[in-house]
Amino acid sequence: MSTTRALTAQQAAAAGGRTWTHPQTGATRVYLPDTVIAEAIGLEYERYRSGNIWWATLRGAKLSNARATNLLGASCWVEDDTLHVQLRDSRDVTPDQLADAIVGWCETHSN
Repeated sequence: MSTTRALTAQQAAAAGGRTWTHPQTGATRVYLPDTVIAEAIGLEYERYRSGNIWWATLRGAKLSNARATNLLGASCWVEDDTLHVQLRDSRDVTPDQLADAIVGWCETHSN
């Protein structure tokens, strides 16, 4: 499932995104890290040294490790001033909710 929203590459980069340029085409994308995704939707978690989720909560409610991993696995990038969000099936957050949360978070944290 995927969705898009308006968001500038400058806002995404200022909020912690990393810029990537395609080597052949020169197209530029700004990828948002999972820390931005987590903060935008209110996901708190800790990881084992192995990288696996130890515990997680979503807006204060306990969340299974598998569901937290699914949310953190969302692909979020900005290309041509458009935020693209791809999220595997999630019963906790829809792609539209995630996109809205990211836009709001980036607007408040990119200044």
